Amino acid sequence: MTTTELETLQPATATSAGTGRARGRPRRRLTAGDRFIYLLTLPVFAVIAFFVVVPMLHTAATSAQGQGLPANYGTFLSGSARTALMLSVGISLGSVVLCAVVGTALAVLLTRFDFPGRRILEVLAVLPMALPPLIGAVSFVLLFSETGIVPRAAHAILGICP
Repeated sequence: MTTTELETLQPATATSAGTGRARGRPRRRLTAGDRFIYLLTLPVFAVIAFFVVVPMLHTAATSAQGQGLPANYGTFLSGSARTALMLSVGISLGSVVLCAVVGTALAVLLTRFDFPGRRILEVLAVLPMALPPLIGAVSFVLLFSETGIVPRAAHAILGICP
């Protein structure tokens, strides 16, 4: 072969023997542990399907019955329901705009300026993100501690002592 012939040849793609799949990283087989993990996720998907997907499909099918989809939504979007919807959307948009303006101003204030009480404002700014887990933990303790609601109910109903 001459040099020009070698330059025009394209390299063949390497494939696995008889599979037609390109070589590279070998395909990993599922281990028993992997199969167990996948098996554990099946109930999660079943619960999601049962409590989320099925009701959504039922609602969509129900809304299309009767006089038809446009008539149902036309009835819904007239009168007091429309007023309530517009009020909810307006309050939501106003809240988003107000939070964006106040949040941006607070972020600029806390990052660019040094002033007395800055640290307190930083803590107060993070407080809305920190409080929900704290409230959840306190609720859990109030429900399930030895003097909580659930053990008292179990004792009253079933006679089980905490």
